[in-house]
Amino acid sequence: MAVTLFDSFHEVRKSACNVLVLIASRHPDAFGNKTGIFLKALIPSINHSHSRVRIAALQAINGMVQCGLTANMVAAHLAPGVKPLAFDHTTTDRELFFVSVANWLNYKDRSKDEDDIKACIESCKIPRFYIPELLPLLLVGMTDVSPDLAALTLTLMEGVGETYLKFINELDSRKGKDSGRNTEEDDERLMKETMEAERKFLERQKEEELQWAEEHKRAQLAADQLAEEQHPLAAAVGPGPVETSSSSSSPIELVPQTTTVDALKDLQLGNVELGVDHQEFLSAENYETKVHESDTIRTMTMMTALSDVKNCEEFPLQVHEETTTSHMMTSDTNAAVDLWESEKQELVSVATTVATDQEGLGLKDASSPEKTEETLQIQELDGDHIIKQSDIMLSTAAISTTEDNSSEDEKNETEEEDHDDKNDLDSEGLQLSEPDKGRRPGGAGCRLMVEAFLEPMISPAIQELRQWTAPTRLGAARLLHTILMLAEGHAVKHLDILIPAFCSAVGDDNATVAEHVIAAVHVLGFHVSPKNWLPLVLQPLASPQSSQPHRANVLVVISALVYRTPHRAMKRQFVEKLCNGLYQKEVCCSDHLAVQNQLLSVVTNIVKVAGNHCHSSSFKLFVLLLQLQSAEGLSRVQAECGVCKVLDMLAKVLGMESARELYIEHIHNLMEIITTGYKGWSSGLPGKLLFQTFMRNAGDTVGPYLKTLLPLFGSCLKDDQDPALRISFLQLLDDLFEKPELGDSWSPLASSIIGELLIPCAVWRASKTAAAIRHAAMVALGTFLRRDLCTEVGKKDSTIIVSTW
Repeated sequence: MAVTLFDSFHEVRKSACNVLVLIASRHPDAFGNKTGIFLKALIPSINHSHSRVRIAALQAINGMVQCGLTANMVAAHLAPGVKPLAFDHTTTDRELFFVSVANWLNYKDRSKDEDDIKACIESCKIPRFYIPELLPLLLVGMTDVSPDLAALTLTLMEGVGETYLKFINELDSRKGKDSGRNTEEDDERLMKETMEAERKFLERQKEEELQWAEEHKRAQLAADQLAEEQHPLAAAVGPGPVETSSSSSSPIELVPQTTTVDALKDLQLGNVELGVDHQEFLSAENYETKVHESDTIRTMTMMTALSDVKNCEEFPLQVHEETTTSHMMTSDTNAAVDLWESEKQELVSVATTVATDQEGLGLKDASSPEKTEETLQIQELDGDHIIKQSDIMLSTAAISTTEDNSSEDEKNETEEEDHDDKNDLDSEGLQLSEPDKGRRPGGAGCRLMVEAFLEPMISPAIQELRQWTAPTRLGAARLLHTILMLAEGHAVKHLDILIPAFCSAVGDDNATVAEHVIAAVHVLGFHVSPKNWLPLVLQPLASPQSSQPHRANVLVVISALVYRTPHRAMKRQFVEKLCNGLYQKEVCCSDHLAVQNQLLSVVTNIVKVAGNHCHSSSFKLFVLLLQLQSAEGLSRVQAECGVCKVLDMLAKVLGMESARELYIEHIHNLMEIITTGYKGWSSGLPGKLLFQTFMRNAGDTVGPYLKTLLPLFGSCLKDDQDPALRISFLQLLDDLFEKPELGDSWSPLASSIIGELLIPCAVWRASKTAAAIRHAAMVALGTFLRRDLCTEVGKKDSTIIVSTW
């Protein structure tokens, strides 16, 4: 049976999987301790190129789980092996997978009442949840690209949490009661018995695996001897593929033994990597070259009735009695129909709950018409079951059908998967509501599970967030987003690993990964106080070892944290601490474009969220905005429109009428800062850019300070200064002369401006650079005279100065 699970022909694999389903449903004890062997053999089929093979393998794995698996087997093989199905490109596969994981997490036990829970506990038959291993697989579905599937997964998650909460509450109540039945000695005895039973189970399983490996080895030796007898020349040359005789009674054609045996040896020794394709068996290219037979539908399962969910086509499941084989399968078909009848009512109730939750969450597609029928409809026409869109299928027995038109089925299956893929790409990526929209996702049981197993789930997700494959990083980002939504404030204990991971991942090349990371950071900002995350983000921001791109990533995280922080939580002391970190030279004076853009985003969010709490930090925020306005990297629209809007917003939250009042309030302190070190300025220094930006935007508030600024202009216009610096200051003077509100302030300074600033720059000198300086000086002088800024006294003094030159 294990050999057939590695067969290159997909129909053989599906048949083997369906046989396992039948055995598991009728005789669960038949596998004994060999469930692990079959589980390892089934895992490679999860990555098969055919959707129906993947579904059949998942149904067989369902049977193995029902037969019983150890905790080590779940953690080492089951969870990582089936994980690719959570990101399958076919919606039907993902839907069946999430329903299966929910059942593995005891979703069906949600209907048990208090007496049933007590009976399970008293009989020491408490179900195992395997939360750290399996719960992340279900949490990923809550951010699925399909809104309907995301809503379904949320409903499943709530059902699992309900079951978990019932057992936890009963155990807590029994622990609190002094009934004489739950003493520490009894608990210790029960624990020892459980551990001893599991140890014996593992020993028996190991013995049976060794026995099975020995039997397979003897069978292989016999096959090699037979091959040597039939092909003596091949034996002389060397080992080769084993060919079966045409008269063999086995109807299944064996693949080359060199490959199959190697795969089985790896399986016996535990060397098979879970979730990794066996290239010899699973690659589409190898399949196309080896398999040209028609695709029969002899073992079509009930789940394949959902092969076209998007178009809601109907697939009647019919039973044909054609051959002796089909007669043998008739009883199995009846068993499958009986199983379906027993679960029909449960599926209807689940689907009705999903439809109700979808309406409550607003997760339905707005472009699709309202459905007047229920999400799940089951009709019975002439004894045949017709399953429509959004059906939830569990593991069922295979149903025999005809062998015709198999190539057409393959073509339809390919078209179905392509159609699902295109629709998924057009869907929204984030289905969870924002944390401040009022509704808490999941129930109390969901949040309790996540809280109890937060660290075992966060650490692996962060490791996957650093992997080099984009799908792996995307899955980790989605998982962290969902975990933090349910963990809420309990994530504060893990900020020391979450914040650095987010600072690295937010700059991911994949935009979808970065989008989910930012969504996760939004959740942190809403539930965690700034006093907890501020030290963790400010330290790398000011570190000399941090690169400019990394600073930009940190600023993105800060902006996202501030964006979702409630106003009441963003207190004055936190605003001051944050502004002190942003005010450092490495940040506010950076010439890196990404740093400038994100700094503007951070300041904008601070002003929006903190509001009047910004009053004590208004000066530093004002300087930061002026610095950004003067940045050469930002576009003109960002520098002028964006910063000006934030300045007006800052003035408004401080109770001022306009940004002009900010200049009036802070100009005295600002003049000391912007004029510091002017003797060492060059054309591109931040200090010079800040000064010129301030002068151009200060308006009439700078008028009283013009006289004190003449030495600064004179120093920057000297002949030994950088020509670019001299030209930029002459252009600045020309712009200031054009401002009518400064006319009264310029007139008394006419003689000094003309004689000491403009005329020396207008003296003829050789070279094109000197000509450019003369041109800028004459333009400024022309503007000064055209604006009639020179008084009669000033004209006389200016004439004397000009004649002297």
